Amino acid sequence: MKVVSNTSPLIILYKCDKLYLLENYLRCDYSPKVHDELILNTKDPKQREVISKCAFISIRKAPKKIPSFGHKIDRGEAEAIALASALKADFLLVDDRRAQRAARLLNITYISTFAILLKVFQKGFINNFDELIQQLEEQMIFLNRDLKNSIPGFLKLP
Repeated sequence: MKVVSNTSPLIILYKCDKLYLLENYLRCDYSPKVHDELILNTKDPKQREVISKCAFISIRKAPKKIPSFGHKIDRGEAEAIALASALKADFLLVDDRRAQRAARLLNITYISTFAILLKVFQKGFINNFDELIQQLEEQMIFLNRDLKNSIPGFLKLP
């Protein structure tokens, strides 16, 4: 399966030690700007090392022409959308709602990190979803409260 990712999904999966979930299912590409955000500009040397060593995640040259989506989508998201379109990716990993809307306008199938984690939980690859969400929140990664509350049986944290 061919996938293009924006920065946040890869950082979130790294921070909750779940990058391995992608390895068996797909090849994940990302653009030069995402590479800058993910590898070059990180203050976390372990993140740089771990993601750089993932054989199933690689940088791909972005298309020369990047569509303008307005000021509400950053350069990394715009490059990820353009790369997904150019590669005819099966889907785009992106969490930002404005970027998701832009992808939808271009008929690019997208999936959020949360949706990936929920899907692998439903398939039994993650035993305790509440614990995973707590782990993310300890890393200062917070889910939308409405999204959390929409999951039956989800631990209602204060």
